[in-house]
Amino acid sequence: MNRTALLNAFLPATEIDEPARFSGRRAEVQELADTLRVDGSVPLIYGHRGLGKSSLARQMIRIAQGDTELLDHLALSKLAFADDERWIVFLVRCTSTTASLSDLLQLIINAVEGAGDVEDATRATESVHGERTTRFKASIKLFEFENSQDYRTVVTRESYEDLNLEEKLVRLADLVSTTYQHPVLLVIDEVDRIANTTGLASFLKASSSPTLKFMLVGIAGSHSELLADHESLSRQLAPVAVQQMSPVELVTIIDQAQTFLRHTDIAVTFSPRSRTRLARLSAGFPWFIHVLGQSALVSVVDEGRDEVLSADISGALQSLIETKFAQKYADQYQSAVRDSPQREMTLRIMALWDATDIPTAVIYPMARRQGVGNPSMHKGQLCSLIYGAPLYQPVFQSRGMVRFRDEMFKVYVRLRPSNYLDVDLHAQEEYEALLKST
Repeated sequence: MNRTALLNAFLPATEIDEPARFSGRRAEVQELADTLRVDGSVPLIYGHRGLGKSSLARQMIRIAQGDTELLDHLALSKLAFADDERWIVFLVRCTSTTASLSDLLQLIINAVEGAGDVEDATRATESVHGERTTRFKASIKLFEFENSQDYRTVVTRESYEDLNLEEKLVRLADLVSTTYQHPVLLVIDEVDRIANTTGLASFLKASSSPTLKFMLVGIAGSHSELLADHESLSRQLAPVAVQQMSPVELVTIIDQAQTFLRHTDIAVTFSPRSRTRLARLSAGFPWFIHVLGQSALVSVVDEGRDEVLSADISGALQSLIETKFAQKYADQYQSAVRDSPQREMTLRIMALWDATDIPTAVIYPMARRQGVGNPSMHKGQLCSLIYGAPLYQPVFQSRGMVRFRDEMFKVYVRLRPSNYLDVDLHAQEEYEALLKST
């Protein structure tokens, strides 16, 4: 058996790059493809963690470069970019070291200069007009846009180095666009990791043009959370919210995994009940489909069976505590619960509330019935950095509402077993009793 193929039927640790393995998001793809054609617009892909924003961005990069596979699959072929409309794309990913606009600009400049021989165009000898030939590549994994042609440059090394970072980036983008007669698209992923975004919106507004476009991707509940001075970009910004997936879209991920397995001669399927249950438990987050699906699949194959059953999904839920893909959330859970079964009960009852805004007036009586003496105190602790602050009180809401900072962590809390005996079962029983009474 091809073990590598088995472990890659689901992809919990990476973005989905192949269009054949990308599920749903038809409306978002259509909106973003149209936005790419609007002069001056700045597409912004945002949403909670674990919803596939970076995967969507990868697909938009392919589409911008002329790939039509996903558009054909979604019956959106009319949105394809013709050969003379294709974009030259550069992708950068912000990290913990991307502290400011200057850091981001340098990151992009490094990406553009390092993509091919474009950097040579900024190094003509002083006062010399020279013929040069360059080969430029803008490649994103499997799909690649390539072009070669002659160009004449008059830019001197000294004048380029004298420019500030904003001017350097605009000059480089203009050079690439002029040389290859295609517009440039700069995709900036994980914008939420930039410590200080002051000045970014103003730069995007001033620099966007028919030949230079920016696409932003980041984790946020609203687009205003990503840009400190977003008001200055209000007319150009084209926010696209990535929402939780429908059950049909989630089941499609399982179907695609089964197709992938068949193509590698691995005859393992998911039973109808296991498919439905897995989609329901994932609560709209494709990441949980990938994590739980992979765990159940590997367990079944290792046991010599050829069908994933609902019981195997239960086993995958138990493994959430130990899986390396959820280590961040396991640590966060431990930090919140620590040595208090009462705090764990409070956290788990709140996690069962479906809506984003959680009413403490409803939660506190439920917690008290389960033996929590002071649920208000435990709520306060769960809002404290000492306990990792998984909860917070929105400033625009009344004092009686709290939220999870990370909606995916909220689902993780629901799914994983409790630390203390039967806390998970009693919390679920309390919530089901509430549903029956309403």
